[in-house]
Amino acid sequence: MEPRHPGFLFIRKEFQELVQPVFMFSGLTAYSASSGTRNVSTIIGLGLALDFHKRIGTDKIQQRTLQLRNYCLAELKKLKGLKVISPESSALSSGIVSFSLDTAKNSEIYSKMKDRDIIVKLLTQHNAIRISCHMFVSKKDIDTFIKELTTLLN
Repeated sequence: MEPRHPGFLFIRKEFQELVQPVFMFSGLTAYSASSGTRNVSTIIGLGLALDFHKRIGTDKIQQRTLQLRNYCLAELKKLKGLKVISPESSALSSGIVSFSLDTAKNSEIYSKMKDRDIIVKLLTQHNAIRISCHMFVSKKDIDTFIKELTTLLN
């Protein structure tokens, strides 16, 4: 059985007062008999993941993520048959890179990538694909992705 997907949103202290949630449950009041059993292993795992990130450091993770993103963006811009739709501005960038396809069907590219153990996100509304350039992705992973995408677009 797959664990429930935990999630949270971190907001810097100076911005917390500006965010007004539509609904929010927190602490022990979020649990009720109708919500079922708490997933203790997922909660512990989430805490360990946060500790891991803290040891590396947010700045280091962000710097590496943006370096990979910039590399991927530059490589994608060399290819014909697609248009990068992620913002190029550093101030607006993240580890996510999205691109739309001119003529190829994104569902076909997605399926063929999946067959090659390359996981991408399908953006059906724009005939687009989204990839993540986060800390677990290597430059070699990006190179493999670009090579396979080039093959599939030609």
